[in-house]
Amino acid sequence: MAASYQPKPPKSIKSNTQVKMPSQ
Repeated sequence: MAASYQPKPPKSIKSNTQVKMPSQ
């Protein structure tokens, strides 16, 4: 899901997914 609207960063994806998953 995160990669759906996100480009696909190396480390940003992990940090973003952790905060975006519960947030969304």
